[in-house]
Amino acid sequence: MDILLVGASAREHALAWKFAESRKTGTIYTTSPYAGVDTLADHWSGTVDAWRAAHPDGIVIGERDGRRSPAEDAEIRLSLPCLYDGKTLLPLPAVQLGPEPGTACAPAALPETVREDLLSRVVLPWLQGQEARGVFCFGFSGDDAPQLVSIHEGFGGMEAMAVLPMLRGELMALLLACDTGRLDGLSLQTNGTVTVVLPYRTAVGAPLFGLSRIAMNTGFFIGAAEKREERLFALDPVPLYICGRASNPDAAKAAAQAAIAVLSENGPEIS
Repeated sequence: MDILLVGASAREHALAWKFAESRKTGTIYTTSPYAGVDTLADHWSGTVDAWRAAHPDGIVIGERDGRRSPAEDAEIRLSLPCLYDGKTLLPLPAVQLGPEPGTACAPAALPETVREDLLSRVVLPWLQGQEARGVFCFGFSGDDAPQLVSIHEGFGGMEAMAVLPMLRGELMALLLACDTGRLDGLSLQTNGTVTVVLPYRTAVGAPLFGLSRIAMNTGFFIGAAEKREERLFALDPVPLYICGRASNPDAAKAAAQAAIAVLSENGPEIS
């Protein structure tokens, strides 16, 4: 199956990287040139015969709509991404977010009792009430009793970078099952994953070295960069997210450390 990605950010880089793992993926196309996606996808201006969009900018309620809850000021911010096919809910791993949107992300060590409570009390009733179908990310804030602050349609950038490397198996199969109402009976298998956010100490505009030497099994997602004369240059002080994957967390940590060592040997100093 050929795939068209619309957008230019680390989210699209993470999606392209995950789709590229699959033997069922044909050609990946992108409508927007982007340094991270360019090595995985061909440029295409975009043609659509049938289009279905749940919301034009990917957000349903919260954050950018002007309303604000006191819980948004809490230190703990987490996201519960999930798939919903109109009948069956398939939760994805929870994600802990940085204090500001778009700053950092990591898989969340959320107690199972808290997770199940949020899913049954908040997530599933909302989805059933909306007759929704697709990928949704429910944002919560709060230290002891997390409160709902936002609902996004589709993967957010932080969720894509934290969750997709953890998933073992075919992302496309899950998305197709979600779209056709066949999630019932499916389960998730996950890898051991360690994600490291790398801020370069050099100024914005510094060249990024060593990325071509990182193994495919170690994901790297470019937060903001541009390609000039076949070289990548940082456009943001936090340009890279490195994801080590293995059968267990210790091996995943070693994979991430090995990738960081490659970057340290070939480019600017990394803090």
